[in-house]
Amino acid sequence: MTIICIAVFIIFQFREMAFVLIFLAIVCLVLIQLFFQKAMKRNGIERRNLMFENNKISIEAIQGNKEILVMHKQDFFVRIYSKTLEELYRVCVKVDLGTISPSYIIEMICITGVMLVVATQLGNANGSYTLLNQLSTVAVAAFRILPALGAITSGINVITMNMSQLSASYDTLAGVKELERKDTEKKVTADKYRNIKFFKGIRD
Repeated sequence: MTIICIAVFIIFQFREMAFVLIFLAIVCLVLIQLFFQKAMKRNGIERRNLMFENNKISIEAIQGNKEILVMHKQDFFVRIYSKTLEELYRVCVKVDLGTISPSYIIEMICITGVMLVVATQLGNANGSYTLLNQLSTVAVAAFRILPALGAITSGINVITMNMSQLSASYDTLAGVKELERKDTEKKVTADKYRNIKFFKGIRD
């Protein structure tokens, strides 16, 4: 809502710069999503697998601590745990980079475009004070819009990255629901045949 209100305001103040700014923002959003979407999805899956592997190793080491001490396998578990933890941190750095960097990319491109438009308009207007006031207003509005656009892009990337965990949770819940349905069907079938009464014998 903030972006929409400010966009409408700057359109009335200075239409040319408003359209340039909106066009650059939309192009940045589209390009960033196309560029980061696959990488964020892949990093999300990899991060989930590494977290699962890391937790599994931790649980095995804690629950089997007696056997590990007897067999002198401490170095083995420490080495595997350190390796998976290092890979997990490497993926987390990629995730953080994909979450934070889009906002800076949007700000850099949009500010560059605004500065080019300002330079062009000032050169054509011969230093008009009215134009300078309009440009100042639009520039302030632009600096208010850009962080909001960056936050939206970062949020979309975070959602994309976490889709693998959401999908896995959905599959688990769907499997539980299917098991409950089968248990209900078995119970209905058992109740159906529980009240059968035998008289003298079984025959065709």
